[in-house]
Amino acid sequence: MPIVYCSVASCTRHARSGGLCISHGGGRRCSVEGCDKTARRQGLCQRHGGRPDNVRPKKPSRRGRVADIEAVAQAVPIIPASVKEWDLWFESDKQLTLPKLVEIREHETRGIREYVIHV
Repeated sequence: MPIVYCSVASCTRHARSGGLCISHGGGRRCSVEGCDKTARRQGLCQRHGGRPDNVRPKKPSRRGRVADIEAVAQAVPIIPASVKEWDLWFESDKQLTLPKLVEIREHETRGIREYVIHV
């Protein structure tokens, strides 16, 4: 099948529909009434909800992930790494204690974040 070019003079782009390239009005139009933009996905332009195919969904923000870590740290009992620390973790009724505070220390010079759990 031969390649069909846009019918507008001096345009070297490939024709989409009606003998025109997308820049000159070829291709599918947005299905929203009164919108003359090119449809990207599901018959809609980007403004009306048809996001481009090459855009990935946003990842959760780093701040949101830190908040999740803090919530888990405050809700989950922590088991000590060594037997010597058991005195810190047991209460009088022999139940593991929950952390009272999760402190976040930022070390800007080293570029690390440290989580200190107070019981």
